[in-house]
Amino acid sequence: MVVAAASIIARDAFVKSMDKMSNDYGIEFVKGASKITIEVGSEFAYKFGKQRLNEVAKIHFSTFQKI
Repeated sequence: MVVAAASIIARDAFVKSMDKMSNDYGIEFVKGASKITIEVGSEFAYKFGKQRLNEVAKIHFSTFQKI
């Protein structure tokens, strides 16, 4: 039960942080590693610079290399 509760709390924090980033940067961030995610990442890099992707992305993932 404790693990389930922790999972729910972690998911809530993740969703809220995604919403906050979307509001802060004016870009609708998406979850996952789809083509759309790469397009959104490219839009972010164009607007704010690739060096700032570490503020919103896991830069050690292969999706980062595609951006």
